[in-house]
Amino acid sequence: MDRAIQLLKTLTGCWKLLLPLQLVLLFSSNLAAQQSSSQLFLLTFPSTATIEGMQSNPVEITFDDTKVEQQFPDQRWSVSSSNNNGVEVLFTALPFTSNVDPGFKSNAKIAIALVSSTGPATWNIQTGVDQTDFAINKLANTSALSNNPGKGVFDVGLSCLVELGTAVPSGKLQTQVIATVTAR
Repeated sequence: MDRAIQLLKTLTGCWKLLLPLQLVLLFSSNLAAQQSSSQLFLLTFPSTATIEGMQSNPVEITFDDTKVEQQFPDQRWSVSSSNNNGVEVLFTALPFTSNVDPGFKSNAKIAIALVSSTGPATWNIQTGVDQTDFAINKLANTSALSNNPGKGVFDVGLSCLVELGTAVPSGKLQTQVIATVTAR
């Protein structure tokens, strides 16, 4: 009987040794049956296009009666875009109109020049100079295109074309330059 008890103790001791091994084997077999999955996380950068003039105050000069072309100082404009295909920027000038006599108009001439660019964008000026013709309601349009994301800085020049000897009403002749940026 002592021998049977001894054998039982030995088997119990072996069982204690075998139990962790069985648990490891059981856990390992469950791992092989498990599946894995993944999830993709995306951070979207929306396509943006912005344009801003560098001066918010009106630009003013005094009439010089010895010149047909009354030239304003160039104004700096910045165009930025994250669009992968680039943008088109259009600078439109309206004819000058008298603030005293809205019926009096004078033509405007607009010119753009690329000053600098950053980023991968290549900028091409499509129309560098144009002028209005108020007699037929023609606006003056200049434009530039980019082909990639980036920033372009432009000088925008504006002139009022006044024929010498024309009776201009006192007051101010005024116009507006409108800049529009469109994704390509």
